[in-house]
Amino acid sequence: MPKITLDEAHALLGTNPNSTDADLRRAYHLAAKKNHPDRNPNNPTATETFQRIQMAYDKITAGDDYDDD
Repeated sequence: MPKITLDEAHALLGTNPNSTDADLRRAYHLAAKKNHPDRNPNNPTATETFQRIQMAYDKITAGDDYDDD
């Protein structure tokens, strides 16, 4: 899976660099719930989208410690 930039991560979650931790958690949970593969069994890209949402949240919350290799 391709690497994700911080800007892409915020776009996926619908957040911005000034979002609070609570806003980030809320956005992550809403996006994950909406795009979960079990909720979208007929969507062949649901798993990839769900994984990218997880990567986005990890990227934002880990800050400089994030390593997506």
